[in-house]
Amino acid sequence: MKQIINGKLYSTDSAQAVGYWDNGQEDDEFMAESVYRANSGDYFLWTTDNPAGEDELRLLNQDAAMDWLWRRDWKDADIAKALAIELA
Repeated sequence: MKQIINGKLYSTDSAQAVGYWDNGQEDDEFMAESVYRANSGDYFLWTTDNPAGEDELRLLNQDAAMDWLWRRDWKDADIAKALAIELA
């Protein structure tokens, strides 16, 4: 998926996937999200919602990307590695 946000083109094809989640449902109930890091270092969230038939990209700052991973039960060390940050 590609989308222009604030005058920049963001693409799931050229960015690095950082984390993935889906609700485990089938057919019309399926929903999935992935956090990506663009070559520029920006983070964005890709969301698909099949009942609505819509895909969406939304910019995230690093704190929001970290929060997204944390809310999906990622361990601190895995979050640090995925976001290329150092644990304090």
